[in-house]
Amino acid sequence: MAQYNSSTITQSAGDINFKKIAIGFKAAKTWGVSFGATPYSNIDYKVLNTKYITGTPTGVRSAIEGSGGLTRAYLSNAVQLGKHFSVGLSGAFLFGNATTTDSTGGTGQSTDVFTENVRSLNNFQLTSGLQYSGKVGDMVLGAGVTYRLQTKLRSDETFSIKDNNSNTYYEEDVKTGRYTLPAQYGAGLSLTNGRFTALADYRMSDWSGSNANQGDYVYTKSQRVAGGLEYSFYKYYMASRVEGMSLQLGANYQNSYMKIKGQDIRDFGVTAGVSMPAGSTLRYYIGLKWASAERSNAA
Repeated sequence: MAQYNSSTITQSAGDINFKKIAIGFKAAKTWGVSFGATPYSNIDYKVLNTKYITGTPTGVRSAIEGSGGLTRAYLSNAVQLGKHFSVGLSGAFLFGNATTTDSTGGTGQSTDVFTENVRSLNNFQLTSGLQYSGKVGDMVLGAGVTYRLQTKLRSDETFSIKDNNSNTYYEEDVKTGRYTLPAQYGAGLSLTNGRFTALADYRMSDWSGSNANQGDYVYTKSQRVAGGLEYSFYKYYMASRVEGMSLQLGANYQNSYMKIKGQDIRDFGVTAGVSMPAGSTLRYYIGLKWASAERSNAA
């Protein structure tokens, strides 16, 4: 469930998304491999506004909605260097659609007309990382840094005019372009004793100048801070550790990569979930998420 707030309007929206699919194994004593798919981004908003006809005081109700997002399919490799350090490289393919619809002056009838812009995005992405792991008393401390290279996504757009009965009156393929994801810097810490794990994560990307600003919004620096706790239930059977259920709780705070009409967009979210084994290699994850977004005047 997500809640969107402005100075005059509060809206709620709900959706269900798959969390991730991941498989990992040791290819050699000091070499680990993992692959899978996970949501990379999610678009889910609705903006209500009033547009005025030039030269008249008449106001027309407008609704702009966004949906879609990107999926990340990846293959990651990590190699241990000595007792405490390891390095990793992750290659990924990003793909997905971003859809924007604009309905102005709608009456709620099936004959209402709206415009729809569908942007198909895809390209490869590389991320590198360095990690340290060492004992602190009875706990294991982990610390790491990551660097994600700039990615230029291929963008194919289709513009169409439709009605609520799914009739298409006009459709045009827009010229192929590029959408830039700037380089990202990250750092993280973790502390665990096997059952209890605490972690914190920070990420920063500077979107300024990465793509052309459009009208009411401009690109800016984005930062995200997140933390989480996990408690795992496990037991030993014939000297082997058998994983059981895990309880997870997390929170995150982020300022968006966009400023809209000079206002910063800030997001805060809380998640809670349960992870359960399904056989010897797979796990199920059930989670709940609450999120709130707010706008504030830039300083």
